[in-house]
Amino acid sequence: MVQIKFGDKDPKVALVQIALSTRPPQILLRVDGEFGLKTKAAVQVLQKMLSRPQTGVVEGPEWKAMMESLPFGVFDHTDIDETIVAIMQGKTLEQIARDSHQYGVIAKVELERNGQRVSSIGIGASNGVGLMVSRILQAGQSKQLGLLRIFGHGGKGLQMISGGRGGIPGGAAEHAAALTPTITRQMRPELKKVAASFRPYGSAELHGCRVADGSIGRLLLKDLAEEWGVPVTAALDRQHVGRGQTMRFEGRTLTVFPGRITLRQWAEKVAGLSAYSRA
Repeated sequence: MVQIKFGDKDPKVALVQIALSTRPPQILLRVDGEFGLKTKAAVQVLQKMLSRPQTGVVEGPEWKAMMESLPFGVFDHTDIDETIVAIMQGKTLEQIARDSHQYGVIAKVELERNGQRVSSIGIGASNGVGLMVSRILQAGQSKQLGLLRIFGHGGKGLQMISGGRGGIPGGAAEHAAALTPTITRQMRPELKKVAASFRPYGSAELHGCRVADGSIGRLLLKDLAEEWGVPVTAALDRQHVGRGQTMRFEGRTLTVFPGRITLRQWAEKVAGLSAYSRA
């Protein structure tokens, strides 16, 4: 599930602009990562081709058409550890569904309801980061990634991967169950392998609450952007869970680009690559 619309400014918009320029409706757009009136009009032409309401908003059907026309994949990881714990505690699925803390499983349900398969799940395991990386590498062998999204609880400079809201005994960072600046540096050689799985116009998103907040949040994004070679976006504020809002950032976000460049500089760079003209 995605929702990309007028006024958005992030790496996904550049991907949309590349798709609209190089595949039907083939309307030449400036690739700048900013969803303006020309991008909206091009989306409306695509929607007319798809017999969709011409809202100018990229949602599931439009996104699916772009994924099928461009050589890129989407990888979604969700941390559903809390759901397993809740089941072990005797809670019913109905009770779990009403629990606003069940971030990962709600993300999984919303993705699958909108026809997007979850690529990887985390369940209370040590080295959850390593397991996720191995799945990303496997997925990247068949189709390089245009977008990597990670859903789960977060905090300043911390994105849970396999430990749920409360983490795991002994600490999520100590057991590599979360992405933190400490883990990214300890696992640098392994995380660096992920770079080869991305398309030149790829990007990553960490959907936990307040992951980008503070100097430690910025440091985490900087480390990942440099190791993966793609922009990394995360939230500065608390994120909504469910109600169709899980897949879209709510409130302020921060995007860090490899090489400390701006969104426009990065977009112009990927637009000028030979891979873009062939895409």
